[in-house]
Amino acid sequence: MGVGQYGFAAGKRLGKAQVRNRVKSLLREAARATFTKSGWDLVFVARSQTAATSYHELEASVTGLLRRARILAEKETGKGTKDTEW
Repeated sequence: MGVGQYGFAAGKRLGKAQVRNRVKSLLREAARATFTKSGWDLVFVARSQTAATSYHELEASVTGLLRRARILAEKETGKGTKDTEW
C-alpha cells in the first residue's frame, strides 16, 4: 500500500473564512503530528464546536478517532522496541 492522504473540510456554517482556515490549519497540524498506518486516505470534517476548540483538544480528538478506527501506527522509540502512539 502507498502513502495515505488527508483531506480537510470546513463548511460555511462553521464561520467566516478566517475561522474555517484556522480550524483546517489546526486539524492539518494535528493529523501531521500523528503516525498512521500507510495506505489510508482520511477526510476530517470540522463541526461547529471545532471553532472554539484548542489545538490540544483537537489533537487528542484526532488521536482518539484514529485509535478507535485502529489505524494509529506504532512508532519506533529508538531503543529497539516499538511503542504505540497513544
